[in-house]
Amino acid sequence: MFPGISIPAEGLPLSIAGEAWAVKVPGNRAPIAVGTTSMSCTEALKAGLRGKALKIAHYYGDLLWQVSV
Repeated sequence: MFPGISIPAEGLPLSIAGEAWAVKVPGNRAPIAVGTTSMSCTEALKAGLRGKALKIAHYYGDLLWQVSV
């Protein structure tokens, strides 16, 4: 969801739909989730930064993480 995304002062980074992104929490260097963008930067702006930003593939603590530990 876009409401939880911190957008830098220079604006949204250029992206295309399907691009791989990592989800990070301020103050923590390690990503807590990875996924692909649901829409391009242009589409996100046209949608008013509403809707689903990422299709999450894996997140901290999921089955893949548990198997790897």
